[in-house]
Formats: sequence, structure tokens, C-alpha cells
Amino acid sequence: MLTIVHIINILRVLGNSLKNGRSIEQSMHLAIMNINIRSENQKKEWLRLLNVTSNVHVVLDSFKKNTEDQPLARIWILVKHFISISSINAGDKILEIAANLEKNKQLLEKRASFLKAQRYKILFLGTITSVFLGILAGLTPLFTSFISIVRGISFSPTTIKIIPVSLYLIAISAAYFTTDFSNQNFTFKSF
Repeated sequence: MLTIVHIINILRVLGNSLKNGRSIEQSMHLAIMNINIRSENQKKEWLRLLNVTSNVHVVLDSFKKNTEDQPLARIWILVKHFISISSINAGDKILEIAANLEKNKQLLEKRASFLKAQRYKILFLGTITSVFLGILAGLTPLFTSFISIVRGISFSPTTIKIIPVSLYLIAISAAYFTTDFSNQNFTFKSF
């Protein structure tokens, strides 16, 4: 399967070869030879298609079928269109497409790392908040008894029982929503 890295490399070799004045078949042969793909059989199949049919469009159709990301496979349709118009101009346009794909790839990697960092940040802050609320809930009976002794205020037994339970519920719900959000299972429909 062709990934975005393979596609960028194929487009660069193909574009540079066309720009240097080589024929479409020679350029495609060079591009196939420079693919760093695991399956050598697939590479041989593409070379065989190119040699038997002498038609670059057949090879581009095979590239389209073997592209990992189907929306990205539309690039091969554009390349077919560019090659059928003018091979020298096609070289410039293909190199421009390769440069745009490289920029998009870098932006996607940057965005993915940013989202991963945000996910860890949310998980960390949620965990710290849950721990703090749990400790506070555990110490609440001590605080209420200390205040009642010092000030002579009496709390009803239900109030003393409700305060720690409510803090425990807050801590548990914070932990639940934090873990669901960091695992991308969180939706606002859960409210």
C-alpha cells in the first residue's frame, strides 16, 4: 500500500524527471525504481505493467488502487490529466503538488502531537483534581468536628453525612469524565 510518504517521493521523482526532459515512460520507470516499498512483488508488477502496456495511465490506475488513503488517491487522476496535456508543464505541477502534500503532512503531524499533548494535560489535571477532592472529602468530617468544637456550632448529622458524600461524588465524576475525554469517548450527550 502506498502511504503519503511514498506518494510524495513518487511525485518528486516523476516531476523532476519530466522537468529535466525525460519521457513519461522513463520518468515513471525511475519513480517506480525509487519507491521504498516493502513488497518487491508490487514494484515488479508495476514495472511489468509499464513494460508490457507502455501506458503510464495503467500504472497510475494501479497506484490509485494501491493507495492507502482513498481521498489521496485522487491525485493520480490529476497526474494523468497533467501528463496528457504537456509533460514539461506536468513536471512543474506535479512538483507543486508534492510540495503541498509535504506541507499538509507536516501540519497533520504537528496537529496530532498537539492533540496528544492536550489529552495528557487534561488527564493529568483531572487526576490531580480528583485526588485533591478525594482528600478533601476524607478530611471533611475532621473539619466539621473541629469547627463545631471551637465555635460551639452544632451541625445536624445529615449535613455531616452529606458533605463528604457529595465531595466523593464530585471526585468520582471528575475522574470519570476526565478519563472518557482523554480516551475520546466523551460526548456532551452524556450530560
